[in-house]
Amino acid sequence: MKILEKRSQLWIYAAVLMSILLFFSIVGSRILLEQQLLLRQILAFLCIALIPGLFALLGYFGARFFSLLAIIGNVLGCGYMLFIVFMTKDGGWADLTSFAGYFVIFGFFTVIGLVVETIYFGIKRLRRFGRKRK
Repeated sequence: MKILEKRSQLWIYAAVLMSILLFFSIVGSRILLEQQLLLRQILAFLCIALIPGLFALLGYFGARFFSLLAIIGNVLGCGYMLFIVFMTKDGGWADLTSFAGYFVIFGFFTVIGLVVETIYFGIKRLRRFGRKRK
């Protein structure tokens, strides 16, 4: 499997798609749990939904492994959030636990992506430094 090159238009599409996915997952979970949804909350959810989009957009600028793992974490986290909502339709803590579960999954993959990107950058830097030295 080949990862997208930096400056590829697909990174921009992925960023928009990741923001839309999270926004509709959050709003959809609130609707499925029959909870009140205010305009203020919708605006807050929209701001929160921009975070995975910004992380995915970093792939356009060269942080490809970080962005790819953040995208995977976002998709899995949204899937987990909706799974919790569908399995516990009684309300209660389902909205909070599903959202917390999303952040744990997304955060885990984001941290792993940061580590992988740092290792990749270090290896690339060492190879370049080794060539100049000889």
